Amino acid sequence: MEGYRLPQGPVLLADYQQLVLSAQSQEIKHFSREFLRKNRKLLTEYSNKWVADPFHHWSRQWEYPFVLREIEYFVRETQHPALKILDAGSGITFFPFLVRQQISQSQLTCCDSDQSIQPVFTAIADRDDHTSDRTIDFFAVDLATTQLPANRFDVIYCISVLEHVSHYSQIVSEFHRLLRPGGMLIITLDISLDGYHEITITGAQQLLRLMQERFSSTNCINSVDLLSETWHTNNILATTHYFKQHAPHLLPWKYPWLSSMVTALRNGRLPRTMMKSLCFSCHSFIKRKSSTMLEQTCQP
Repeated sequence: MEGYRLPQGPVLLADYQQLVLSAQSQEIKHFSREFLRKNRKLLTEYSNKWVADPFHHWSRQWEYPFVLREIEYFVRETQHPALKILDAGSGITFFPFLVRQQISQSQLTCCDSDQSIQPVFTAIADRDDHTSDRTIDFFAVDLATTQLPANRFDVIYCISVLEHVSHYSQIVSEFHRLLRPGGMLIITLDISLDGYHEITITGAQQLLRLMQERFSSTNCINSVDLLSETWHTNNILATTHYFKQHAPHLLPWKYPWLSSMVTALRNGRLPRTMMKSLCFSCHSFIKRKSSTMLEQTCQP
């Protein structure tokens, strides 16, 4: 698996376990650890909102390497290393700083709707810029109306955001506007296996169907079909229930029952279980143009 693209769609447990043991995962872990060490004081308040260590999170240990490998694949296929990259819904994590290091000629922009994190992000970026001449810009904006210039970015990635919003169709339209023709869009999302939390299997299929109306898949596979098999009845997926039994420290909820109750009630239901029953899925797309190297690989 080392050095290759990771499979798209819902993540199988065997693939997940293999990736976690890989050299790349160890390198990302080291980068994350150093980022936290240097910025621990600045991140104290933000850590209380989410998690103190984003990489040690049940889905992020796959999602971060997935996004990074997709960007590396895009660079290889297009021979275009000087990328303008948008982290959409970034929060404050080590990851855009890692992307900037790994994709050496890249220009990173991060945006998030949480205006309170802007001074913290700016302070971290300013500190980091003492050792780098490449800045990372941050904008506190609504992802549906960023007001950034059209066709600005070569790559946009959005990690576990779209399942939490009710207006994802507007955000997808904005991504399409911001991405240049031939550019890559990478998304990941949590999926509710019991239909009580976040986005349901049917909802995820609707989202991916919308994506395919606006973009082309990069792996020549109908993305909706990846969610149409009997995978959701199979116990070999990487799910929150597996992590509850085998690695509970990787789950993000301090109070799983409370989080499950709040999310289910928000969807007009009572939860069936003490914890959200989730898996996660990862996908990448290309904004269509007349012809690109990536699109040509899918032609017969």
